[in-house]
Formats: sequence, structure tokens, C-alpha cells
Amino acid sequence: MLDDSFRRRYGVLPIATYTSSLPAQDQPRPFILMHYHKEFEVLMIVSGCCELDINRQPYRASAGDILLIPPYALHAGNILPGKKFSHLCFCFDLSLLPHAELRQMLESGCWDTIKQIRPGDAVYPLLYKPIHEIYSQSAEGKTGWDFVAQGLIYYVFGVLTQHEGIFSGQPRSKNVDLCVRVLQYLEQHYAEPLTSAGIATFFSYTQSYFCRLFQQNFGMPFQKYLCRFRIGKVKLLLSDSNLSIADAAAQVGFENSSYFTRVFREAAGCTPYTFRQQQLLLHADSNRLPQTT
Repeated sequence: MLDDSFRRRYGVLPIATYTSSLPAQDQPRPFILMHYHKEFEVLMIVSGCCELDINRQPYRASAGDILLIPPYALHAGNILPGKKFSHLCFCFDLSLLPHAELRQMLESGCWDTIKQIRPGDAVYPLLYKPIHEIYSQSAEGKTGWDFVAQGLIYYVFGVLTQHEGIFSGQPRSKNVDLCVRVLQYLEQHYAEPLTSAGIATFFSYTQSYFCRLFQQNFGMPFQKYLCRFRIGKVKLLLSDSNLSIADAAAQVGFENSSYFTRVFREAAGCTPYTFRQQQLLLHADSNRLPQTT
């Protein structure tokens, strides 16, 4: 899924913040569905443990770890059983950086970044406080936050470029290219009736081979992922449109309202109505941020 929802949350700067706090799980639970986006993402684990898949490489992360996710990198995440899990992250458009060559190399995929920075790494002490402050300033939106956040982003990228091995040239694997092509197809056709057989035919695979590849690369069967994909799309409609819940569900491909309500509750932990009310409260709270004239 190409996630462009960040742009709906931009304010003075093209930067958006996210956080989560979830109770301890007794089995692995997805908290990030496989997707990609144009923004550079910085994620910090506050408590608990998770496993992130970034461009088909697994990273086990625990409290204090910093994860760097470059533009258009496929990524997904599962909370691991044990302690309560929480994380914070911010995503920003690389137009914030004055270094045009670095921006172009990262967005084109010619350069990659190291994905995980742990508390014991030499560069970590230089990054922890600035990254936490970028998140806090952007989330709180106090007067002048944009100056502070952009200055700290400059600082963080300055530190990263000064440490050898943070940025490197590394082409994407064939599996990543396949995932991107499948996601691009879903982005164009998710509202239509879709089957694994039909998509397998489109990509010139047998159904059994496509299903096996999909399970290996996305960590779940095709129909389950498609359902989660549509849930992600309907969340955007429930947050940012006046469509009725039934119309929003139908617009993303859910034909049965009872089935939609059940799978939405399973994925989001609440009913579509409750989710919409929560989003209304969030939007009302965001109105306190400084407005440009």
C-alpha cells in the first residue's frame, strides 16, 4: 500500500507524528501493515519489543532502539509477546533538507540507510535526544516548533552523514520489487472484486505459486492482507470525509456490512462508529496548533 495519508496531517512543515500504546500481547500482533511511502520515517521503541520487516529484512527491536526507514522502503511490524508495547515516530518529506543530492539519492533508491541504531552504538547518544525532541516539538505544536524541528532534522542528518556506513548504495532485491508491483496493483484495484487467482494471472503466475510467494513476503494470506489493506483505506475515509460508514465501506470494496463491521473490529479494536468519533476528537484537538495566514 502506498500510504499518502501523511500529507493530510501536514501543518506548517511537511512532517507528521504518530504514536501507539498497546497492552501486552500473548502472541505476535501486527501494528504496521506492509506498506511504503515517499516520506523518510524515524521510529523509536519506547517500551516492549517488536519485529520489523524493512525491505524484506527482519529487525528485532526493543525499548530505546531507533529505526530509520528511507523513502519507498517496504515495511511492516509485529508486536512481540511480553511487555506493554509503545512507540513514537515521525515522517517527513525530504524537501525539508537543503542537500538536493542526498534527497535525490534517497528518494530514487540509489542510496540506502542503516535501519537500526541501538543504545550501545557509538552514534546513538548523538541522536536519541534530538529525535525525541523532533517528535515532541512536532506533536505539541507550540509557537516556533517548526524552527526547532527543522533545525534538529538538519542536525540529525548532519550526524548521520558524518558517520561512515550510515548511508550506502544498495539495490533492492527481486522480492522487494515483486512486493512493490503487487502493492501498486492493489492501490489501483482494491475497490474492485479481487481474488488471488485473478492477480496471479495478471502477473503470469499460477495461483498456488503466487499465494506461496505472497505469504512468504507479506507474512499473511492474500485475502487477509487485502482485507487489512481495505481497512486502512476506509479509516482514511472515516477520518476525512462525510461519507456514511456503509458508503465508506462500499467505496473500498466491502460489499457486506456485517462482515465489514466484524473485520474492522478485529483489525482496529473498535467499531467503525467508535473509530470515527475518536478521529473527530483528534481533529478537534489539532485545531489548537498555530495556523498560518
